Amino acid sequence: ESDKDLLIKVISLAARTGLARIGAWMMLLLAAQLALGPVELLYGIPLYSRLPSLYLPQRMAGTLVTASSLGVLSVVALGFYHAFSATRRHLALACGMTLLLVMAAGSGTGLLVLLVFLCATVLERVPSGRRMVVGTGLAVGMAAVLALMPIALNRADLFDSLWGAGGRIVRLGEA
Repeated sequence: ESDKDLLIKVISLAARTGLARIGAWMMLLLAAQLALGPVELLYGIPLYSRLPSLYLPQRMAGTLVTASSLGVLSVVALGFYHAFSATRRHLALACGMTLLLVMAAGSGTGLLVLLVFLCATVLERVPSGRRMVVGTGLAVGMAAVLALMPIALNRADLFDSLWGAGGRIVRLGEA
């Protein structure tokens, strides 16, 4: 082996080890956000409306500025853990924590990205001869979940951010 090949192997090993360590830290980040959730719900300043029956904030932002950021960060942390962690032994726990954080944040983007991640994770484990059938079933299931997202996230105005006055789709059409 040349010195160049050896150097590439050393750098690759160091990067893999470092990324695996960061993958474990992502689990800690999810756990910390989840642990701080009750404190925020009970004592934090609500950035959005309150749930009428419980007088608790409708959406949780965690240690971030917006609730949507918490939802998206949670899914990104889960994806990083899945991709780079030395072990996937705690993947189910990480998925559960992520789902709780996304639902507490009321993040439509976070829920959509989580669904795509979970479907891709399932599809990568399906034998290639059955992927079309399983993929079709997952697509139908995703369509149903997307249709029910405003109810699941307790945000009747969820799709207004896309199609409502000043929504993203409307602004793209005007551009």
